[in-house]
Amino acid sequence: MKSAPMKAAAYLTCVLLLQGSAAIGQVPMPPSALLLQSQIQLNAVSQRLVAGMLTPDKPMRAGARTPDGGTRAALIAPARDGNTTDTPAMLASSYPPASRAEAQRVFRDLLDKYREVERAMELPERDLSGAAAMLIAGSYEAYHDVSIEPEQFKAVSRQVRQALGAQAGLASMAATDKLQAYEQMAILGMLLSGVQDELSRHPNPSLSASLKQAAAGYARQLLNTDIGRVRITHNGMSIQ
Repeated sequence: MKSAPMKAAAYLTCVLLLQGSAAIGQVPMPPSALLLQSQIQLNAVSQRLVAGMLTPDKPMRAGARTPDGGTRAALIAPARDGNTTDTPAMLASSYPPASRAEAQRVFRDLLDKYREVERAMELPERDLSGAAAMLIAGSYEAYHDVSIEPEQFKAVSRQVRQALGAQAGLASMAATDKLQAYEQMAILGMLLSGVQDELSRHPNPSLSASLKQAAAGYARQLLNTDIGRVRITHNGMSIQ
C-alpha cells in the first residue's frame, strides 16, 4: 500500500535511521536503529482497546456487518486540544536525550502523513479502526516484506471496525485515551510500512532483522498470534 504519503514516510524514517551516512544504503546501520528500538511498546491505552479483539475462538470475518451509528461515533477519536498528551513527544521520550527532538519531529511528520492516507483510503478522520488496521498492515508488510494493495487494506479496516465495535468498553473509554491510542497506532504503522518500503529498494540485513522483530512484537500485541500465521488478501485478514 505505497501511496505518495507512504513514500514520504519512508524517506522521513530513513533520514533519521541513517543520519550521519553519506547516502541511503551506503553504510551499515548504527547499532541501535533509532526508530526500531524494542522499548517502543503499545501503551496501556492501546492494549486495552485491542485486548481480545482477535482470538482463535473469535476470528475476524470478511463481510461482517457494519457497526451502527452509535458504534461508529464511538470509534472516532476527538480532535487534539492543548490539554491532550503529545503522542509524538511521548514516543520520543524513550530515546536517548540527544535523539529525542529528531525522533519527535519524525513521529509528528508520520502522523501528518497518515492523515493523507486516511483521505486516500476514504477512512473517517481519526478513526480508531483505521489506525489499528494501519498498524496491522504495517506489521504484515514489514514482516513478510510485501506491499498490500489499497483494497486489501480497506478490507482489513472493515474487519477491524466490526471487531472494535463489539468491544464492550469502547463507548465509555475516555476521549483523550482514544486519541492517544489512535495516534500511537497510526504512527507506528506508518513507521513499519515506510521502513519496509525503503528496504525493498535499499536492502540492509541488519535493519531488516530489527524491522521483522518489531513487526512481530506489534502483531502479537494486536492480534494475540504469530504474524507468520496472518494472511491478508482482498477478502481481508485471516489466521492460518
